[in-house]
Amino acid sequence: MLHTANAYQLSSVTLRSLNLDYSLKGNRFKRSPLKIPLCDVIIAKRFLKNFVKVLYVKKSRNNWKYEELLIRTLDEYDSDVTVSSINEMLRNFSRPQNLYIIINPKSGKGNSKKLFEQNIKKLLDESNVAYDVLFTEYGNHAKEFCSRTTFTKYHGIIVIGGDGTVNEVVSGLLIQHSTLKKVDIPLGIIPAGRTNVFSYIIQGNLNPISSLLHIILNDKRQVDVARVSDEDEVIGGATNIVAYGYLSDSIKFSNQISFLPGSLAYIMSFMVKLLSFNKCPISIEYETYNNNPVNSGTKCRFPCQHCNEFQQNDYSLSRVHDDIPKLFSVQIMTHSGECKYAPNGVSPFAHLSDGCGDMLLMKDLSRSEASTILNESSKSKGNILQLKPLNISRIKSAKFTMKESRSMWMVDGELIQTNGEVFVEILGSALTVFGRGMEN
Repeated sequence: MLHTANAYQLSSVTLRSLNLDYSLKGNRFKRSPLKIPLCDVIIAKRFLKNFVKVLYVKKSRNNWKYEELLIRTLDEYDSDVTVSSINEMLRNFSRPQNLYIIINPKSGKGNSKKLFEQNIKKLLDESNVAYDVLFTEYGNHAKEFCSRTTFTKYHGIIVIGGDGTVNEVVSGLLIQHSTLKKVDIPLGIIPAGRTNVFSYIIQGNLNPISSLLHIILNDKRQVDVARVSDEDEVIGGATNIVAYGYLSDSIKFSNQISFLPGSLAYIMSFMVKLLSFNKCPISIEYETYNNNPVNSGTKCRFPCQHCNEFQQNDYSLSRVHDDIPKLFSVQIMTHSGECKYAPNGVSPFAHLSDGCGDMLLMKDLSRSEASTILNESSKSKGNILQLKPLNISRIKSAKFTMKESRSMWMVDGELIQTNGEVFVEILGSALTVFGRGMEN
């Protein structure tokens, strides 16, 4: 008989101390000196008569995977005692037991439903996590649903889709809680879209299983959100970017040619609009932070000292007014924007939870200057902050007054029609996400 009670007073499952030293590699049992931290164990289950199967997470930088370990015990009773002891200790960890999953079956290449049924569902069932599922049926379905649904019995909302679906969910939650400055339920993202910028930023990879393991183990952090209002009414929220001008016009055109394969629609739209975009007048009033330099040279990496320090300090603000007769583009980043199109980020030193947004103003640029900025951002070590035509400020909020009666804004890849004035406010640490951010 194993003295499991004494052994489990340790902070880890020490296989040799429990005399449980056989693991299954392929079809062979192999003696193993593994020592698995208890916090990395997902669940233990009986397997055959005198074996216990332990499902655990193997962590590496920016990528988690799960493995199974078979433990040979003395008899059936010993197996039951071992399973019971491990699972009883796991109850000391606060982990999500009931999730609401929103799946966009049309995201990316249309594989999200298949991904859920063949991979995600299997691991959730194996981990004894309960869930309900919604398959979106039309554009803004997730936004409408989240704006009127209470999720009090759930421990998290999981999105299987791309940045657009994530935006719909976040926007819906912000609209529902428009008087608050915080979303009260954690959000997890299983990447299944075309670019998956936000998933990459909070996970450091685009591995769906790695993302799910962060959810199962309840590995969380807080991030900033940009709340977008039109005449005092909340119309959306951004976890990545809010943009107007050239970029929003390019996204609109890319949607019209979305039948093109892969990333070709984006590339074509950027090129076409670079040649044909008409600059527009705009007036901007914004609050910018003092003593928080944009080009600090410090990237947001877990664990991020800058984010921790900023939350504990009260930085002063200055108010700025700028009338721009010819605007090429303005975009507000809630983080660096690192992705396959901008490997080093659009604003490389923006942070996930410092309560700030980086506003990039491109005023009356020539086509060659705009092309230089686009080319620099696409480089693996590119840094557009060093380019003179670009004006960049670290802001808390901004009010935009357009001369046009109606204007088209891009919020995380989704297009929103607005009237007259648009107000963007950075809500510091307003959203809790499953993930820890990119690791060094």
